[in-house]
Amino acid sequence: GAATKVVSVGVCMIGVDCVYTGPAAQASTVIQTLPLIHHFTNNLVFQHYAIPMMQTITPSLGPQGGGTSITVRGIGFFDSPLLRCKYDLGHISSGSNVRFVSTTEVVCVTPPITRGEYGMELTFNGQQYAGGCGNTGICTFKSYEDPVITGVSPKGGITTGGTFLSINVLSSVSGYLGLKCKFKAQRSTDAARLASENLLLETAAVFSAGVVSCASPTTIAASGSAVLRTATVARPDQGKTQVQISWNGQQFGPPIATEADK
Repeated sequence: GAATKVVSVGVCMIGVDCVYTGPAAQASTVIQTLPLIHHFTNNLVFQHYAIPMMQTITPSLGPQGGGTSITVRGIGFFDSPLLRCKYDLGHISSGSNVRFVSTTEVVCVTPPITRGEYGMELTFNGQQYAGGCGNTGICTFKSYEDPVITGVSPKGGITTGGTFLSINVLSSVSGYLGLKCKFKAQRSTDAARLASENLLLETAAVFSAGVVSCASPTTIAASGSAVLRTATVARPDQGKTQVQISWNGQQFGPPIATEADK
């Protein structure tokens, strides 16, 4: 009949019956035969892949509090449960903070990172990391502290926008990109109307000699109605925004900034 192999340990070869003669079987008067038990799985697959290569990261800087959504572009990417983004000193983006998009794109959301510059790498197996980015072979991410806003002039402008502001800051962020001003509504009802009209109240900015300059945006909706209510004696808090600055084109800070009347 079928081939039978006597073994003294619990390991069986595929395609044969096994008779156990170890201690448990020897204590019994009954010989136990387990037909065709497969202790090896046929479906274990090990993937061999070429070294992935990172080419660019955008943006390449963000605030030290984290939350920067970095688009990593390169070649040889693939989806993996062990996909991680690593920054020097053991800072890791994993789980919901890393997302495979395509064979040429991965998105990483930064964790809180101490201010400084870090080499950013990707791993697809949790052990070996891919680098890249130009001749240096290092993709550098810069973590910065949002400069403190000390003043803004003028402190008011008409609702149609176009008022040029000078925003004084104690310091700047070297290597900044996508510099922007944002006018954040202070009142929740104003913020709701802005969202419903899809008005971001963001404008491009420039920096020179400790001053960020930008123009105020319009707060008039496409329908012609004013999204921000102007101040009245009864409601002096209406029509006010907080001026914030983004040094990476994505995140705005400080969280609490100088008020600008609209």
